Amino acid sequence: MDIHAKVDDPRVKNTLEFIAGEEKKPKAFLVNYCDGNFGEKSMRISEVVDNKIADLNAFPPLYIGIKHIFHGWKK
Repeated sequence: MDIHAKVDDPRVKNTLEFIAGEEKKPKAFLVNYCDGNFGEKSMRISEVVDNKIADLNAFPPLYIGIKHIFHGWKK
């Protein structure tokens, strides 16, 4: 797509370069891992931790339709 060459604003170019760099990090990590550069126990998880985050979140009431959005709305 070469969007970087089509953009003139240096701030946008900087942002695109940053995002591209962030996108390359997981691939580089996986390539290094597959090449054996991290050792065989580098990605082992010894203990599973359940922080029960879902238990702390209150769910909003469910509504059918959208009338509740406009309840009390004046023209």
